[in-house]
Amino acid sequence: MPFPALAVDRHWKLVRANGALAPLLAACSPALLSEPINVLRLSLHPDGLAPMILNLAEWRHHILGRIKNQVGM
Repeated sequence: MPFPALAVDRHWKLVRANGALAPLLAACSPALLSEPINVLRLSLHPDGLAPMILNLAEWRHHILGRIKNQVGM
């Protein structure tokens, strides 16, 4: 606190988060918040955090590049 922090596993599933993340998640669709929460889906989905990310194009490019590296593309 006061900054949002979260931990994810190697499959991008939310493992843990602090209380500062809750206000951001309040605007997200409940369907995206059912366990297990996939942080990639949550951050890039239009009903998730995507509308709140000012540099969404750059973030999406960064995340998709990391995924490609992870799978060896």
